[in-house]
Amino acid sequence: MKIRKLLLFLVALVLIPLGLEGTAAAETGRQTFVLSQLPGDEHIRVTAAGPIRGVGVDEVISEEEDEATGQIIGRDVFRFSPNDAVFVTFYVTVTQPFTVDPRTCIGRVSGNLSWEITGGKGRYEEATGSGTGTFGVTAVLGRNPDGTCSESQDDELAHIFIARLAGTATV
Repeated sequence: MKIRKLLLFLVALVLIPLGLEGTAAAETGRQTFVLSQLPGDEHIRVTAAGPIRGVGVDEVISEEEDEATGQIIGRDVFRFSPNDAVFVTFYVTVTQPFTVDPRTCIGRVSGNLSWEITGGKGRYEEATGSGTGTFGVTAVLGRNPDGTCSESQDDELAHIFIARLAGTATV
């Protein structure tokens, strides 16, 4: 009888925690966001790998420049599904200003950034955390009728770009 009670107690000890819902443990690791946009794309596509993962769209909420530091502060929503989204604030410092190779019409800009995860929706509803890293943007520009490079946002080719944001994050 004692053995049976002991076995029931041990089974209960193992099974009871399995039925309880708990808080997910924090996940920390290497985080990358790849943003891209091709001609005809309505939105910037974001692909996230790391504690935040998925493929979705980047919705820019606001972007402003701090006149004192020259730092760009952006607030975006990375929407991975109608129910899953992450709110992110970026602090961007450009270290290599935008330059265009007049022969190829390829423009590049790079710098340092930090980001702050300020919540979200769905599986990221209670997300918090931060990360640091670098960014690089390569833009393929169109050409003007005279053969010079066009930086006009009205030019469809000016919208081809890829940005890779790398660093670490905790969610």
